[in-house]
Amino acid sequence: MHPNFFFISTYNIAGISKNYSKILFLFESFKTIDIFAFQETHLRNDADASLFTQIFSPQFRIYISNSETETHAGIIIGINLQSMFRIDRKIFEIKGRALGIMLHIENKRFYIICIYVPAIDTNRELFLDNLFQCISENFCYFDECIILGDFNFVENSILDRSAVSTNREVGFANFKRIKDKLGLVDFFRHNFPTKNIFTFFSKAHGSESRIDRIYTTLNI
Repeated sequence: MHPNFFFISTYNIAGISKNYSKILFLFESFKTIDIFAFQETHLRNDADASLFTQIFSPQFRIYISNSETETHAGIIIGINLQSMFRIDRKIFEIKGRALGIMLHIENKRFYIICIYVPAIDTNRELFLDNLFQCISENFCYFDECIILGDFNFVENSILDRSAVSTNREVGFANFKRIKDKLGLVDFFRHNFPTKNIFTFFSKAHGSESRIDRIYTTLNI
């Protein structure tokens, strides 16, 4: 970790379970990252997560949120123990869908929230309303905030989809409440206002989109 910046990453890993080669590949790929967030782990319980924990825990402090009811849910936040970040505590959890933790560097507090927004429209709105409620009920002081993960919708369908489909942006208004409350900006879009770049290819629709994003407070 450089004194003036840190490395953070988000990635939908589309399931790991006890896949040793995939978990090892992920570890080798992300071992120099200061903070990572994984979504769609497909982990249902601690036994499912045991191999991942065994491989990652010597170098990372791991926060895992499994879901016993959703087959394709599950998220993980990893904090590199070699980074300057020091772990404070877990703030809230929505099983398999959201984790909020507090970190700090010296006296500066970083609020990190990993989310995996449901793909189904009605579930998406309910989840984002629930997330807003969790953040509000567990609101705490922070200097900087980061929300990252798989959002399953975009804010600007013209810039963030290769094929514009306005009816797929369900959740935008619900998330805007969260973004405004925490004072966040889309990190990539803030730096590249008109650039087209995508993080996900849908075979079913034959289109690309930027549904995986990182939001930060403006100072970051």
